[in-house]
Amino acid sequence: MTNGLGKTYLIVLVAVIITASIVALIAYSRGLRLSPDFHVRAAGSIQIVNLKGGENIFIDNSKVTTTYRSGSFEKKNYSQGEHTVLVAREGFWPWAKTVTVLAAHQAVVSPFLIA
Repeated sequence: MTNGLGKTYLIVLVAVIITASIVALIAYSRGLRLSPDFHVRAAGSIQIVNLKGGENIFIDNSKVTTTYRSGSFEKKNYSQGEHTVLVAREGFWPWAKTVTVLAAHQAVVSPFLIA
């Protein structure tokens, strides 16, 4: 009887872990993050528009991408608060701006590069 009870507990434990994992993945895919103080917070995004192609994009001093075509670029899942965006292209002065990202919102910036 004890062996059967142990198997039941194990099955329940595995079911709880799987359910919690699925809930966490769904929350993460919808932009929710767990803050260092263990509160659930919604993340925001940064969109950079009017790109010509060939720009190097840095956010918070980390290179995010190099653009290869004109248009816009969006980076999702940034925490609320201020973030520094730097756009650089060979032969042009770099452009930088500090933007404020709000929960579940998109901060849009339009850099202009001077040759």
